[in-house]
Amino acid sequence: MSHHDHAHGSHHIQEHGGHGGAGHHPSGRPTYFSEQEWSDFQKSDRAAGGVVVALMTAIFTTGLCLYTTIALIV
Repeated sequence: MSHHDHAHGSHHIQEHGGHGGAGHHPSGRPTYFSEQEWSDFQKSDRAAGGVVVALMTAIFTTGLCLYTTIALIV
C-alpha cells in the first residue's frame, strides 16, 4: 500500500471481516458491534430522544408563557 492510497482516504477498513469477532448482518456483510451493543445503542438513542422532546417542550412552554405575559401586559 503506497502513500498515495492513504492520501485519498483508502485505509482498507472493509477489506476483511472482523474487528473483535463481531457477527454478521443478515445481508452477509460483517457487523462491527454485537447484538448487545446494538441494543445498548438503541436504548441510549431512545433516552436521548426523550430528553430532546422534553427540552423542546420546556422551551415551547416557556416561550408560550412569556408571549402570554407580554400580550396581557400590552
